[in-house]
Amino acid sequence: MKTLREAYVEFKASIFETLWSWDDSSVGSLLLHPQSTESDAGSPHAQRDSVHEETPAAESEEDFHDQIGPDDQAGPDDQAGLDDQAGPDDPDWNEEEARNSVMLVFQEENEDDFTDGPCCLVEAYDGIKPCIALLLPTDLSSKIKNMVITRRRFEVEEQKAEAKREAVERFSSVLHDEKLNHEARIATEEARNSDEARSDKITSLRQELEMLELLSQNMKSITANIELNMKKRANLLAKAHGSVSAYLEEAFVYARLSEPEVESSPEAVPEYDLQKEYQTLCDQMEEFNGGPRVSEPLDTSDDYLRARVPDRTPAQKAMDQASTNLWEARERMHEARHRFDNRDALRRQELKQNIEADAAGEQLLDDSIEDFDCRWVRCISDLTRELREAEEAVAQAKIAAREAGLPCENDWQSSCFADEEEDDADGPFASADNDSSEAVAAYPRFHEWVSSLSSADDPESMDTPDIDDWNCSEVGISDSGSMIAEGSQRRRIDEWQRVHPA
Repeated sequence: MKTLREAYVEFKASIFETLWSWDDSSVGSLLLHPQSTESDAGSPHAQRDSVHEETPAAESEEDFHDQIGPDDQAGPDDQAGLDDQAGPDDPDWNEEEARNSVMLVFQEENEDDFTDGPCCLVEAYDGIKPCIALLLPTDLSSKIKNMVITRRRFEVEEQKAEAKREAVERFSSVLHDEKLNHEARIATEEARNSDEARSDKITSLRQELEMLELLSQNMKSITANIELNMKKRANLLAKAHGSVSAYLEEAFVYARLSEPEVESSPEAVPEYDLQKEYQTLCDQMEEFNGGPRVSEPLDTSDDYLRARVPDRTPAQKAMDQASTNLWEARERMHEARHRFDNRDALRRQELKQNIEADAAGEQLLDDSIEDFDCRWVRCISDLTRELREAEEAVAQAKIAAREAGLPCENDWQSSCFADEEEDDADGPFASADNDSSEAVAAYPRFHEWVSSLSSADDPESMDTPDIDDWNCSEVGISDSGSMIAEGSQRRRIDEWQRVHPA
């Protein structure tokens, strides 16, 4: 029995020496021997167990002694060293020290200290017994450190926020009491006999009450800012926790310690209809109160926001349509005229491009100068035809506009003179009338103007007429001035004609 004991002590010593020299994964591989099944026959555990099974155990103390031989037996020195090994049976053995002996303390972090593979659970040794450990990738280490820092900052900010909330609550209570005090003082002053002094006092109290209201609103803003800041930091902390838990979930699901996530179909988002929900509420109120059923839908119109414009008559609608058609026809004519007027400039530009492309050896617009001229003859013909068609369209639109009752001025006038009532629809405009004495004398307005003079025999004796004080310039004998004003000047002429009819 003594020889068997010595062999066991030697075997135990070799095991402990191996444990102190190997890493955690090697220790776990040596000490963990789960029971293998037929399905695990090819696993590393089964292969490792089969190696141990190939060494038969000694049936007796003599057989074991013969197997180890005299040279392998522990000597006195080895026995003394083995007695120094601490174990659970040793009175000096400390469990905490045994666990701390396998814990790692980093002086600096190195990527080689972490696994290059995924985060997973592996076999390990905790200084007492075999167990499992979590392999950490480098990115998981950085995420854990970020989560720790975020959590610490959140706890500090949470303490500050709680102190601020208490301070705001105390100050808000003081503000509330002071506002009630001012309201009571204002009511007391108003109940007394009114005089000038009390009126000034009430005004002062009301101003102070308004300032207290502003302070109260400011406290609400401060509270809202505190809650917003804490919500933001809580979101950051939740995001940091989520980044770490994703690795842990992957490791636990792979080790079958946690069930895999079951993908569920997204829940349909309900769509609410205002009229339908309103009618449902009315039905519920009817059942609860026993009142009459509300059958009319909810009035959601915005007619009260719109101006009360009377409906346009068919004649007005026809005039509007004629005005739109005339405007579109004029726009097409202006575009056609612009292209026609710029034909020479465009032709010279393309000719220059051909010359530059020919000098650079690039693709030309035309193979020869004859092709260029022929193409531009056709182009000018097309531009001329488009302009004629646009002018004819404008003429037809003018006729339709006059038939609809819309006055049409000459296109070359930016502002027009109003037609006289006695003129025909297709008659000449006032600006195009003959200025001969016979034509002017035939105008009824001319006779009215002559009769309004103080003395028809002596026009120089008439009073100075009332005129507007506006900027004007003399026109020389060799100069000419347009009678057609533009913009605001045209409006001033029309306003003068309306106020001072001839």
